[in-house]
Amino acid sequence: TSCLTLSTNGSNVCLFLTFTAGKNVVSSPSDQNNSTIKATVGDNVFLPCKDPEQGTIRVVEWSRTDLGSEYVLLYRDKQIDTGVQHPSYKNRADLLVGQMKVGDASLILKNVATDDSWTYECRVVQTSSEKKLISTINLQISPPPIWATALLVLLVLALAAGVSFYFWFRWKPAVLLPFKVPHRLWFCKYRIFLSVAKVEWMDRYNGKVHVYQIGSDQPGEQNQFYRTKMDENLLKTGDLSLTARWPTYEDSGTFTCRVSSRKGDVLMEKQVWLKVKVKQVEVESGEESVLLPWTITEDLDGDVRVEWTDVRDRVVHVYQNGSDQPEEQDQRYRTRTRMDENLLKNKDLSLTLSRPTNGDGGRYTCIVYNKKGDVLMEKQVQLEVKGQWFKF
Repeated sequence: TSCLTLSTNGSNVCLFLTFTAGKNVVSSPSDQNNSTIKATVGDNVFLPCKDPEQGTIRVVEWSRTDLGSEYVLLYRDKQIDTGVQHPSYKNRADLLVGQMKVGDASLILKNVATDDSWTYECRVVQTSSEKKLISTINLQISPPPIWATALLVLLVLALAAGVSFYFWFRWKPAVLLPFKVPHRLWFCKYRIFLSVAKVEWMDRYNGKVHVYQIGSDQPGEQNQFYRTKMDENLLKTGDLSLTARWPTYEDSGTFTCRVSSRKGDVLMEKQVWLKVKVKQVEVESGEESVLLPWTITEDLDGDVRVEWTDVRDRVVHVYQNGSDQPEEQDQRYRTRTRMDENLLKNKDLSLTLSRPTNGDGGRYTCIVYNKKGDVLMEKQVQLEVKGQWFKF
């Protein structure tokens, strides 16, 4: 095993090169004309088609002579035309996002089978030009070998000091944990995207925050506490960033994104450190009241439950079925709280706490639930009550 240090966006990344059994990445030769690419069943292959003139491409035709009027892939009118695509290539053939504007119409062919063995031709039409043949490639697919074969497996480990990011979250409904893989690593030099089977974000306790596998999110695997989303086309864009909705103080800490192959080998790993800063409210002890603010922009229906709790999980205030529910309040807060009578219409979930004392200081949490009990949104406010504990 050896380490190659790369510099990306000012950060150092250690690329470990290791030989292991198996094969799942196939690199194409530099010569596009009448070249041969060999692969094994189940591999992902990359068939090059790059116009030396590097002009913007309007139409791409990937074809086989035995398919008649159907295509391996036809791109026109800024989209892939699946109506003329051979059924065996649907959801398996794709192009690189954003590369056609620089004359690159290379084909990504996933999970190849022996029936994919054939001669492939790539033709393009550029702005104000005729259709022209760019590349001819002979693809040869072999059955999986009985013996183990050596393959270069990529393991990219982010150096903790070099690539950790620090975020200060304040008063926002979502936060972005960024992980944009450099283009030359994801697509060009190492083509990591061809090997990716699973992308997994985890918290500091190794709890699953978000899982992407088999081409889509897997919400059943993630901790129900988290409300997250990722780029739907992350394999095509190399953007593995995570958006976390309604982060709270408890979310502060290190988050890890791990990219794995079909065999479970770790291809890349990145850590992001998040610090969530809670809204601060100060009031003098003895004041008539204090406002814990929260205004929203989303529309909520009448079936929601709005619940304020304190740092000890005592119920401070509940709004449900169109009215307050004082019987659910902790005795400490009864007759001391109120909310906007038209809070759903006015989109104001703020809480007014009367006669605040030193004992009321601490972190307050407001959670909005839907009819099924799922968390829709969450907000925290830190209250500091100033003054003496005892007055003489």
